[in-house]
Amino acid sequence: MRGNTRGYDARLHALRPHPGQQETAQNLRRLLKGSEILARYRDHRVQDALSLRCIPQIHGAVRDQLAHCRQIMTIELNSVTDNPLFLVEEDRLIVMPGGNGHGAPTALALDALAVAIAQLSTASQARCDRITNTHLSGLPAFLISPDSGYSGMMIPPYVAAALAGDNRSLAGPASIHTVSTCAGQEDHVSMGVAAARKALKAVENAVDIVAIELLCACQALEFHRPLRAAVGSEATLERVRQAVPFRDKDTLLYPDIHALRALIHQGELSAMLQALCEEE
Repeated sequence: MRGNTRGYDARLHALRPHPGQQETAQNLRRLLKGSEILARYRDHRVQDALSLRCIPQIHGAVRDQLAHCRQIMTIELNSVTDNPLFLVEEDRLIVMPGGNGHGAPTALALDALAVAIAQLSTASQARCDRITNTHLSGLPAFLISPDSGYSGMMIPPYVAAALAGDNRSLAGPASIHTVSTCAGQEDHVSMGVAAARKALKAVENAVDIVAIELLCACQALEFHRPLRAAVGSEATLERVRQAVPFRDKDTLLYPDIHALRALIHQGELSAMLQALCEEE
């Protein structure tokens, strides 16, 4: 997409030191090392679109929200949430009625997680659209030879847009829709189950969106040859090509999306990139 790395400069992020933002920017600097493509287009534009330039801010905020959600869920999974609670103190049984059974901490954390996932989804979908737009990327329209007469990668960004739309709907909080139950005794409920189901669906959609971005990005890299991409991009391309080939004619693309979804779920690709990020 003829982007540049100015927006990932450590000096910028030191002035707004959110942990996720700084970590994301650092990861990008390491993964984008040695790119001949970036070197070629370093001065193509002053600044990139927000879905590229603000990856540290967007993805970093999502990373921070994930950390918060993990903290809440870890506490919850190691807590006692019965009611009443029975304690033994000095050989005496003490019955303690209370409210530890209320699921507000879980519900609020999962609602916030769904919002974060929606942010990640829309950013990924925007990049899918840009990379297939010849006027924005400078690559062949829909990442297929213009003389082929084929549609190439035209349809996958539609799928990403639909899934991102679903995730925007799923970002609406469940926890505010409390109702009175149990004859008024339980007159404020967490709606935590609804929040959990919603967040789970949002994550599933997001994995598919990222798989589509990965599909399009790897297809795009092939059109930059003989220029070499960055260390992280080349490693990713090599692994992706073990599962999905370059497409020079129209074919069913959902098997490719499913294959990349499985690759993401396996965690191998993430582990490989994390190892590259940790190299000095």
